[in-house]
Order: sequence, then structure tokens, then C-alpha cells
Amino acid sequence: YLHSKYTALNIAFPNAVNGNVPNPNAHPTFLVPRNAPKWTLGGQATYTVPVGPGNFEVGTKVTWVDDIQGGIYNESYAFVKAHTDVAASASYSYENYKITVFGRNLTGYVHEQPAYIATLFAAGTIGPGRSWGLEIAAKF
Repeated sequence: YLHSKYTALNIAFPNAVNGNVPNPNAHPTFLVPRNAPKWTLGGQATYTVPVGPGNFEVGTKVTWVDDIQGGIYNESYAFVKAHTDVAASASYSYENYKITVFGRNLTGYVHEQPAYIATLFAAGTIGPGRSWGLEIAAKF
């Protein structure tokens, strides 16, 4: 649980006539802080069993993230809805060697947080999509 709020913030508020106008007397405590979900819940489980001379291990991790305001002014286009992230892995280890197959963001949920700069430019970030991989490790 995260109880975050602005107690003071000196920012420029959008103004239809003059563009962004700094207003040091404004107290934007009504804004929800950006990238601060109220709730984040998660769980992880791992199961290991001996197989032959080594160990076989499977694991999973599930994380739920509450709604996120992506923009400093709480613009609707920067809102990221609540989502669930699932990751899983399977590995086999023997002495100093380990091979792992893993998957991240198995739900495939992808979000974008655009940011508009003045009237001529825009930028943004895109959350990571589904990914798979193979890892081979050795300890020396």
C-alpha cells in the first residue's frame, strides 16, 4: 500500500491563453502523484525437486499493480489501468552449472505513457511486452 500525495509542488499550470504559466502560489494537492500506484500485490512460489544428479526447479511470480497516473497533470491520455504481470521459469542445476528457460509479462499487457512537450514535440515510454529467454550459467 502506498499513500502518496503532493504537499507542495511548484509547477506551471496549462493556460489556454499564455501556455504554461508558473504559479508558485498554487497548491496542487488535488493531483495524484505520477507513477505511484496505491496498491501493488504480489506473490511468488518456487518448487525444487531432485532429478538425477541435479535439481529441477520451477517458479512463478504474479504481481498486480493498481491504476497509475502517468502525467504530472493527471492527463487522461497518460493513465495506465490496473494490470497483472505473470512471470515463470524452469531450470535445471548440476554442480556449478545451471540452465534456465523463463518468460516475463506472460499476460502480454503493454502500456504507453506519452508526454507532450509544448505544441511541437512528443515523447513517450512503452512498457515491456511479453518476452522469453534462455539463460546458461556457470560458477567458477
